[in-house]
Amino acid sequence: METKSIFKSKTMWINAILIITAVILLVNPSVLTSFGIFPENQSNVLTLLGFLGAVLNIILRFLTTGSVSINPPKNSDNV
Repeated sequence: METKSIFKSKTMWINAILIITAVILLVNPSVLTSFGIFPENQSNVLTLLGFLGAVLNIILRFLTTGSVSINPPKNSDNV
C-alpha cells in the first residue's frame, strides 16, 4: 500500500479548514453577522458546519486508497 505525506491528504486539509473555520466562528461570531447571518441563526451555522464536516469525511473515506504518514518512508515510489 502506498504511503503519502499527510500534507498531500485531502482529508487532512478539509479537516484543517473546518477546524480553523469553527474556531474563528466560536471566538468571533460577529464574522457571521458580516455575512448577513444574525445571532439567532449562528448556532444553526455551527451545526451545519459540523454536519458538512461529517459528510465530507465520509465521502473522502470512500475515496481514500492509501495510508498517510507525517514522515512517509523514502523510496522510489514516493518521488
